[in-house]
Amino acid sequence: MTTDLSLQELWNSAPPGEGDDRVPDLSRLPEAARRYLEHAIASGTRLAPGTRLARAVRLRMHGEIKLRRWYPFRAEQVIVWNRGFIWSATVRMSGMPIRGSDRLVDGEGAMRWRLLGLIPIMTASGPDIRRSAAGRVAAEAVWLPSVLCGDDVSWVAPDPSRLHAAFASDAAAHAIARTGDLLAAHGASAKLAVADMTVCPWPQVRFHGVLSWDSLHHNTVEGTRQAISTVYDQLVEGGLFLATLKSTKADSFGRGHELEPSTYVRDDGDEAGVPHHYSVESEVRSLFARWDLLVLVEQVMDYRERGEQFLEINVFPYTRWGILAKKRYAKDSPSS
Repeated sequence: MTTDLSLQELWNSAPPGEGDDRVPDLSRLPEAARRYLEHAIASGTRLAPGTRLARAVRLRMHGEIKLRRWYPFRAEQVIVWNRGFIWSATVRMSGMPIRGSDRLVDGEGAMRWRLLGLIPIMTASGPDIRRSAAGRVAAEAVWLPSVLCGDDVSWVAPDPSRLHAAFASDAAAHAIARTGDLLAAHGASAKLAVADMTVCPWPQVRFHGVLSWDSLHHNTVEGTRQAISTVYDQLVEGGLFLATLKSTKADSFGRGHELEPSTYVRDDGDEAGVPHHYSVESEVRSLFARWDLLVLVEQVMDYRERGEQFLEINVFPYTRWGILAKKRYAKDSPSS
């Protein structure tokens, strides 16, 4: 059981020495990314292709941690990039030690804390803990910057002083291929993956913004709710989600056979077999109940004339909901 693995055992599982990974040719990266990696890994000297890269790090730390009030703590952490991390700490509350760990090892997240090392006071695991721990290990890649040299990380530099990484996923392989072609045509790049919208293919990443345009409605209402929840979990606090949903006022409402109330599956055309869910305002607000809604607009297209094959040739936006939502800060959420 990975939840029983000790910090020392995780450290011992790391590749010996500096491992077999070596620096790729960094000349392919934006200047700002190359400058950051050379500063973080080699103290500003040039990283020559072929240089061995570390895949694990061991840290010791001490200070104060806020648990309603500030308490002193000492901790040790091991990060092994191909497996995960363990953060083991001792916190003293009123002179009494609380010992335990937060961890993500081999895809399993857990929290285990005991008073005096004997009496359980916090035990947690499951999907929410796993997602939280995955976001933590991604953020703490700054302690192991060598892992950011790999081909699985895409860098985008708006200018020489700013960096960000771009990601895109879709359930259709041809859509991902088309996205890659469009990015290449404009000299841009992103990390692409074929994935269901209810699952983030990069659980270790926390995003500052997510865009979903003309896609969320291709699901049942419960699937749409799960997709929105997944976006919420993957965003940083204050992160933005720009999305659209189909309105029940859309011209195509009712087309196909009904899968559930307000969800129809097309029987013909390019989207045959694909569900289309249509929402009213109260449902949109329910789907985004956890969020701060910054903009909610219903864009209604009132078509005065419709020729033959209208649905196939229409180049104008259909009636839909436009949503700009912000993930709440923990201090502002109703449960805080």
